[in-house]
Amino acid sequence: MIPIPIEECIKIDVESEKNENYKTLLHKQINWCNKKENIIIILNKANKIYAKKSNKKLPQRIIDRCCDFRLLEQKSKNYKKINKKVN
Repeated sequence: MIPIPIEECIKIDVESEKNENYKTLLHKQINWCNKKENIIIILNKANKIYAKKSNKKLPQRIIDRCCDFRLLEQKSKNYKKINKKVN
């Protein structure tokens, strides 16, 4: 999961999507992600990967395609500090 400030999130109007196949895909993904049992699966997997990546206990092939979570967290904190000073 990528740490971003909630105020930087942009709401997407799925209904305004012109490509019907893409709109259908988005609806299916949203519905899947919003199911309680899937929320638990997503969070468990995210936490597990985060912990393993942080402890350097992932195979190299997964490390190569994983985000540097600690770096992203640091950059997010820096962004929030800078953004507070500007506003």
